[in-house]
Amino acid sequence: MVRSRSKAQTTAGSARLAGAIGAAQLADGAVSTAKLLDGSVTGGKLAAGSVGNAQLGSGSVSADKLGDGSVTTSKIPDGSITENKLADHYLNASTVGVPLAGANVSSSGTVLRWFNRFGGKPTVELASTGLYVITFPGLEEQGGLSSSIATATLIGGAGEISRSSSGNNPAVETYDSAGAPTNQQFEFALIAAG
Repeated sequence: MVRSRSKAQTTAGSARLAGAIGAAQLADGAVSTAKLLDGSVTGGKLAAGSVGNAQLGSGSVSADKLGDGSVTTSKIPDGSITENKLADHYLNASTVGVPLAGANVSSSGTVLRWFNRFGGKPTVELASTGLYVITFPGLEEQGGLSSSIATATLIGGAGEISRSSSGNNPAVETYDSAGAPTNQQFEFALIAAG
């Protein structure tokens, strides 16, 4: 005759076993995933670095599992975000009329502020009094008078400004009110042409 145990007896037996079986009593591989209850292994039970790429199934980490700010630019390989992944209101750099690069340049030729959608900080050569040649990394040879659209504006004092080119890089010439070349602070922007 088979005698069944009551729920109370089972609970009491489980209580006697609590803590009696430790890691030392378990053989390698003795506890398989089939023996683990859903949700029984929590984050606090995982050693740092114990879950790596090899343990994650394809598509197992979805967008709703990522914390705010958890994906930084250093985690995004170059070229991994294509234009079809960007919002509709995003204008890519080849859109006609979009500013490609720009700089605020002091009278001595120092770049004070800048942006460049194709590379790093621009360099400015003060070639002669009032003549500034600007090179934007990634946009070299694209600042010629006939091959680009640009705008240049004096900052501060009165005078005149004109745009030219040197070696197909943009150049800016500044003058005083009488038309004599003089060093002046200015802003310059290169715009995508059609």
